Order: sequence, then structure tokens, then C-alpha cells
Amino acid sequence: RAKSAGLADRFRMMGFTRRVPEILAGADAPVSPTHYDAYGLGVHEALCCGLPAFVTRGAGVAERYPVDLQDLLLDNPPSSDDLAARLKRWHAAQPEFRQRVAHFSDELRQRTWADMAADIVALAREIRAGLRRLQEHNLVDRYL
Repeated sequence: RAKSAGLADRFRMMGFTRRVPEILAGADAPVSPTHYDAYGLGVHEALCCGLPAFVTRGAGVAERYPVDLQDLLLDNPPSSDDLAARLKRWHAAQPEFRQRVAHFSDELRQRTWADMAADIVALAREIRAGLRRLQEHNLVDRYL
């Protein structure tokens, strides 16, 4: 489609790559119009680099977007007309978008893998404690 529209020289579909840092360094505004994505680590990485990343509202990472960045969230399924309009607004106001994303980027970079691991351990302990309470009241079979 890109070739027939005369746009093939404007972008490149890369598929899987390990060159994420290099690609993000050369990116302006990544777009992830996914119909489903449990989280969207690529979007998270782009945001951590300070890039305004467009993503569908159904992607898990969209839950993290603050109110002032809701204009980066695409409807699901995304509309090409809506995306084009949003990209035009972004292009006309790039410094503003960069500034708005900077705070969110800083916030995301504050969390480490150790923080995430601690959250998972805490959740597992919470689940285990809940199971113990069910067992104490002989309710395990009823709810599991």
C-alpha cells in the first residue's frame, strides 16, 4: 500500500530488531495502533526516551498515561483519519508535546526492575494470605 501510494520512501516496516536504542534515538513520535497489547513495552521505552508515543486505549500501557496526555491515545480500533489528524496536531506543536511528555518520562524512569519484582512478590504474598484465610474457613473448594 505504501509503495502504491508513493510513500514507500517515507517509512520502513522493520519487524523484530534488537536495535531499539538506535531506532528510538532517531524516532520522532512512535505509533502503536495495536488492537491488543497486554502492556506495550516498546511504547514504555519510547516514553522513557521522552518521545510522545501514540497508542490505542486498549493497550495496557495506556492505563499509565496521565490526563494531560490523553490526546496521544487512539480509539480502538484506530482510525487512520483520526491518527492523521493527531499526527498533524503533534507536528504543529512538537515543543509543547515534548514538554508534556518529559514529566511522564521522568516518572516512568523512576521505577526499576527491582521495584517491579517487589510489587510481584507483594502481590503473591497477598494472594497466598487470601488463600490461607479461605482454607481456615474451609472455603477453598467453593471459590477455586
